[in-house]
Amino acid sequence: HASFSLDDSSLNGCLELARQMGLGIHIHVAEDPTDGAVTRERCDCGLIERFQRVGLFDIPGSILADGTHFSQEEIEFVNSVSDNVRIAHNPSSNMNNAVGYTPAVYYNHPLLGTDRIGSDMWREARTAYLKSRDAGMPLAIGQPLKMLGESARVASEYLGVKLGVLEVGAAADLIVADYIPMTPLNSENLASHFMFAMGPEFVHSVMIGGGWCMRNRNIVSCNEAKIRLKSREVAKSLFDRIASIPCE
Repeated sequence: HASFSLDDSSLNGCLELARQMGLGIHIHVAEDPTDGAVTRERCDCGLIERFQRVGLFDIPGSILADGTHFSQEEIEFVNSVSDNVRIAHNPSSNMNNAVGYTPAVYYNHPLLGTDRIGSDMWREARTAYLKSRDAGMPLAIGQPLKMLGESARVASEYLGVKLGVLEVGAAADLIVADYIPMTPLNSENLASHFMFAMGPEFVHSVMIGGGWCMRNRNIVSCNEAKIRLKSREVAKSLFDRIASIPCE
């Protein structure tokens, strides 16, 4: 989860398992000042030094989520190890948690994520752009698109599946949209259309792995109504169980 919620045995155990399986580590870092403060109190060092001690930055394919409260020196260090470790920017989640803004413009090739607050990457890209301007550290108009592309490239590498490209052997994950622009659309202004006019509301069909999941805005890969009904039942059961736990 994060440095402040992991003791040494837990952190070392996660890293050892990652090494054995040839996988990267995903961990939240400096999302809130509490992370750095608690780490310094318990470990007598900062976040970067703690991770250096256990060799986290030597594990390829690792992702640091947030990086909201890194100093400029710490950002430069993260950039220096970006061959192994990438920063994932989660603007909507950071805003919801009121923890501050990650200066994405200072990171090398940041990825874009949601930290589970949703799955709409189109909205997340727009949020990343607008929030960067609001924070006084503006991203270029096309940068969120590059972040999405970089996320697809890294996902392809980590998952062993070709994503984000139209070519033989790729995953064939596609969307079809009925966006009809009111102004000319070309390679020079695509990013502006993407940020200010296009959106998920224009998507009418979705293909995943070469098979249609949604056609003409109707889910065809499953019984959506049945799943939503079951989901509500399971959620209520979970809420009831949580409510029954005695409070000390």
